[in-house]
Amino acid sequence: MALINGIDIHFEVRGDESSPRTLFLNGSGATLATSGLLVDVFARRLHVACHDQRGLGRTEAPPT
Repeated sequence: MALINGIDIHFEVRGDESSPRTLFLNGSGATLATSGLLVDVFARRLHVACHDQRGLGRTEAPPT
């Protein structure tokens, strides 16, 4: 979890740190809970950073 601009952002890093780095962005409405199996496939060969978008999953919604 990271506090960014007053919002707790849930993120995860998976895979081998020596593998190529990849940023995984969920589709609209998806969360790490629903796309975790796909992230696991990428993490077999890549070092993957992923997050829940604001207001979804374990990331807070902004107040406005």
